[in-house]
Amino acid sequence: MERNGRCGPKAAASRLAAVLLGAASLAGIGAAGAADSARPIGAPAAVDPAAGEAIGAAAVIGYVKTVRGEAWRGPDGAPVPLVVGSPVRTGDTMRTGAGAWLGIVLHDNTVMSFGSGSVARIDDFLYEPTAREGRLSAVLLRGTASVISGLIAKLRPDAQTMRTPTATLGIRGTHFLVKVDESAP
Repeated sequence: MERNGRCGPKAAASRLAAVLLGAASLAGIGAAGAADSARPIGAPAAVDPAAGEAIGAAAVIGYVKTVRGEAWRGPDGAPVPLVVGSPVRTGDTMRTGAGAWLGIVLHDNTVMSFGSGSVARIDDFLYEPTAREGRLSAVLLRGTASVISGLIAKLRPDAQTMRTPTATLGIRGTHFLVKVDESAP
């Protein structure tokens, strides 16, 4: 700490990292050892079938690691509850209820935590380490998301994006926190 009570850049970065890691820890998960879509934010994602799965099924890209309170996927009219171990697929719209938290881990070890009242979707995910290919595109429509980048950030640092109703963030491999107020368009 500097004498005037303010901290320098290194201390501020350390505090921010502690807050972000704390948010992931609060959700019960720890750090694990592309082209942006032109689709409007509210539109559902087009999904390719995954090898070995039924035709028309979206690829499983990760799993729910933790849930506290109510969390579900799907549109308002047909929600499917999310529980520990639930698969996460490309195009899933995930929602958390009041006072709830949801933590997911993707196949590249990206960790995403969503706070109370959040609505988020993963539009695009590709992780092929042998081909050194990867990309991740997610949308946060409302609420908060804490993200710890996984191996895609190491393979392709420019291949990650997070969209909100008002911005597109280009992620270059890091820990970050995004908040979208309910008043956002």
